[in-house]
Amino acid sequence: MSHLSAWGVLSCRSSIRRLSPSAALAASLAVAAVAPAQASGLQWRLTNPGAAPPSSRPAAAASGGLPWRVVPRDPVPQATPSAPDVATASGLSWRTRTPDQIQEQRQESKQQLLEAQDEQRQLKAVIPSSGPTYANFRALWRDGDWLPQISSLVPVGYGPKGVMLTLYGRGLDCVAGKGECPGFTTYSAWQSSLNQLGSGQIEQVIGFGDPIKAFSVVLNNSSEGLAASVPSGTLDSTSVFTGNQTGVHLAKAFGPDTSIRTGIDNLIRWDGNSAFYDPLSFYAVATQRIRINDERSPLFSSLYLTAGIGNGDYRPIEQIVQAQTAALRAAGCATYGFTPKKPCSQDTFNRAIQSGSNYGTINPIGSLGLEVYKGVNLISEWTGRNLNLGVSWRPVPQWGFVITPMVQSLVQNCEYAGCKVKMPGASGTFPLPSSVLTQRARLSVQASVEVKF
Repeated sequence: MSHLSAWGVLSCRSSIRRLSPSAALAASLAVAAVAPAQASGLQWRLTNPGAAPPSSRPAAAASGGLPWRVVPRDPVPQATPSAPDVATASGLSWRTRTPDQIQEQRQESKQQLLEAQDEQRQLKAVIPSSGPTYANFRALWRDGDWLPQISSLVPVGYGPKGVMLTLYGRGLDCVAGKGECPGFTTYSAWQSSLNQLGSGQIEQVIGFGDPIKAFSVVLNNSSEGLAASVPSGTLDSTSVFTGNQTGVHLAKAFGPDTSIRTGIDNLIRWDGNSAFYDPLSFYAVATQRIRINDERSPLFSSLYLTAGIGNGDYRPIEQIVQAQTAALRAAGCATYGFTPKKPCSQDTFNRAIQSGSNYGTINPIGSLGLEVYKGVNLISEWTGRNLNLGVSWRPVPQWGFVITPMVQSLVQNCEYAGCKVKMPGASGTFPLPSSVLTQRARLSVQASVEVKF
């Protein structure tokens, strides 16, 4: 390459001597364009004739007034492995990597991929927490679905939202007051006692309001004039309201899982001539839902605890008999340790019994409901009188139909024979009348149809 460059230079110099200055300039430019830009590291440059030579090397002979001389070529920067990042027009940066660095980066990328795959396998669907719990009578309502009862006879603390309607029926194989419940022997004997001692009840319930924003109101009407529904006595059948009595209840919630409820059962009595109504019973309860399991699991997700106070029907049987005895004595009717000079009338006797059954001593009541499976609850309750156990079942989701069979009077207290108690105004102790006693656990079943608007 250096030989070619030298030959071109000599040829150019020889030709320039025979050309005019302008032609020589054009020829020089042509040679500069054709000759390689780099020859043995030297660079040709046209300079001013009057300028001093920048190099110690001798200048080439001038021709036509144009001097030529050899000057060093400017160095071209070369990239080195240690050079910093170079920005490109597209905004990307390139960096030189050693083989070890490349291998290390590959290992890091592989580890990140494995971690991402592991996190993906551990991902779980996020299910929102269930909403507030409501109730009209005993069955619950939550997140657009009816749920089973969490008690049988003990009121629940929850109240209705919007407008709710309930049609409720309950049957008991042996009710206190009709006669002593005999022990189980044969099915035919039990069926015979059912016809004589059984009791039935129908209730219509309407509830409305919002217990979280304000409060709820519940009105339940008990129809006691139905066949086999009256414990004893004869009701006046001349009125369409015979045996009907209405309870009034208020509920207030404190968050989605906590609520209180108070009311009076059978407060309004529509038939003034009837003495045999269910007792006037005051109560106040609070219910707390405890979320004990992941709500995605259908098993054992909730526990419901209800605790409160009550009187009237929520009393031990001996307290009711004692209160009735005191009312009979006050009305001048014969009772334990008291014989009047003149017997009282049957109507006076009945009303004294009814008066002694109302209200009275406050007692603790409560229940425990366990959701063993979505749609099935186990129930235990203390009614103030005895212990009851059972199960509540909602057969079809989204349908407000609930069935609740129960076993009642499991504790052998004064509901069973052999108990003697003191009576007001009389000395000594006395056994309770056999009509309020039982020789076995009582059986009951409830069914309700629920509707929400």
